[in-house]
Amino acid sequence: MGMTPRERILAVYSGEEPDKTPVLIPKTLRRANPGWYQRLEDRGAALLGIATVYEPPVGTITGVVATNPTGPGANYAPHPVEHAVKQPSDWRVVNYFYKQTLDSLVPTSKETFERVEKAIGDDGVVTAFLSDYTPWQNAWIWLAGPETAVTHFYEQPAEVQEFIDLSNRLHTRLAEFAAKMFSPKICYPYHTGDTDLSVFTALMKDVEGVEVRIRSMK
Repeated sequence: MGMTPRERILAVYSGEEPDKTPVLIPKTLRRANPGWYQRLEDRGAALLGIATVYEPPVGTITGVVATNPTGPGANYAPHPVEHAVKQPSDWRVVNYFYKQTLDSLVPTSKETFERVEKAIGDDGVVTAFLSDYTPWQNAWIWLAGPETAVTHFYEQPAEVQEFIDLSNRLHTRLAEFAAKMFSPKICYPYHTGDTDLSVFTALMKDVEGVEVRIRSMK
């Protein structure tokens, strides 16, 4: 008897060989209407763009993201065609939203995870995407674009320094939430360079049953 989809995925995660190559399909695509993309193509649509204006109390920025669901390779993921950060002062707006996010973060309960896992059963596994982007990657890919990001990070105005600090704080809180939800016996925080892990280890200090081990990853 062959492996279930769940068993195949867990085998790969464990470094073992599955009986077949597992294929992961995002939930959003599984729910998509099969004829949606074809109807868009029939109407001549190839590139869908969404312009967003952010107007918090500290300033205004505008960016445009697009997706091409009908072209070769069907790029379903949105990608920026106009980056929102164009000058150093624009980082104040970005930082405003980061602060609001940090102030309103609420961890998902373990019961929610267990309920979703039970609903999926042997058809797959539950994964949670936190963030695999460093502050520099976020700036380069999503917020400012390569040229602007290089200039701003080289000059390091106060707004960029604050963005880096807020990003690291956000990643630390998300890592804390994930560790507390799954309650691993041993937790190795993945990090690079001179990342300060003292905040994370302090947050996990009183979590029963979880041992935090730090490895040098320079």
